[in-house]
Amino acid sequence: MGSISLTIKTPRQLEKQIRFAASRAINDAAFDVRAALVDSLETSFTVRNTYSARGFRVQKAKRSDLTAVVGQQREYLVEHVVGGRRRRGAIPTWAVRRNPKRAVRRSRWPGRLLEQLQ
Repeated sequence: MGSISLTIKTPRQLEKQIRFAASRAINDAAFDVRAALVDSLETSFTVRNTYSARGFRVQKAKRSDLTAVVGQQREYLVEHVVGGRRRRGAIPTWAVRRNPKRAVRRSRWPGRLLEQLQ
């Protein structure tokens, strides 16, 4: 590692540098949290592609606002976090999907399954 030198002339410059360093530390921590969320996604979901993982976003901290926010853009993940009923999608049974990693074709969606039973 290299050395760091800092020449401060006024207390205002020192405050600006401290706030900048704090914002960098907060942002580094926020990106580490995002990486941990992406890594833990496979334990909760069957992940077939990177669409869900790419939905996690970080709103970075600034010198003027030392707050970072880690969130997600995918609306369907909200129901998994807070709970709720599944309104659409396939019924996860062996009759629909024989292999848990396979996608469910449109012909196997619930409405068509009910039509087949009659």
